[in-house]
Amino acid sequence: LTINSFAGRAVEIYPGANTLENAVNTAQANDKIILHTGTYTVTNFLSITKPLYIGASGNEAVIVNIPAGDNRRGIEITGEGVVLEKFKLNVARANGIALYTSKNIVIRNITLTMTGAGYSEGIVAYASNNGLLLEKVTISNTIMGVSCNSAACTNWKLSGVKITNKTSADGSGAEPKLEAAVLGRVAAGAGGGRGGPPAALGGGDAGP
Repeated sequence: LTINSFAGRAVEIYPGANTLENAVNTAQANDKIILHTGTYTVTNFLSITKPLYIGASGNEAVIVNIPAGDNRRGIEITGEGVVLEKFKLNVARANGIALYTSKNIVIRNITLTMTGAGYSEGIVAYASNNGLLLEKVTISNTIMGVSCNSAACTNWKLSGVKITNKTSADGSGAEPKLEAAVLGRVAAGAGGGRGGPPAALGGGDAGP
């Protein structure tokens, strides 16, 4: 896993209608989008297709709300070198954060709450994903926490990932306090099972 150093511009934004969505859509590769205190509402969804950093400034309190809409995903990441950190994310969609053919993705110090009705997955990979770090991430009110769905998922590390208030006893994906890693091996397909401890992790969801 290689973490991007982001040599581009620092783009500072403040709360307002679609300010975050517009910043993502107009950003250049390797920009850092710095969020200042407040609540940001995304009316459509965030489609991240280039290397970007999105995070709060210092210890400022930032909330990103993505209400129900036509797209089933809150944040969609396609590509590589993306870092999301230090904000609360509330998503009323089926998927909180969805990864598509992505590489070297870092999600840390994020609290993700699924606020919609019906089936939901907190963080899910579709198509191949090589390199994912989840660090100090809390996911709540979801059926599936962290899922590798019909994809080849390699070089995953989960550290300090918590799943709280699950809405189904069947849903798994990174149980509370689990620290797991998929390093140099593949976990593929949602039907592959819940995996096991780090030494034997395989199959669909990162579970105990």
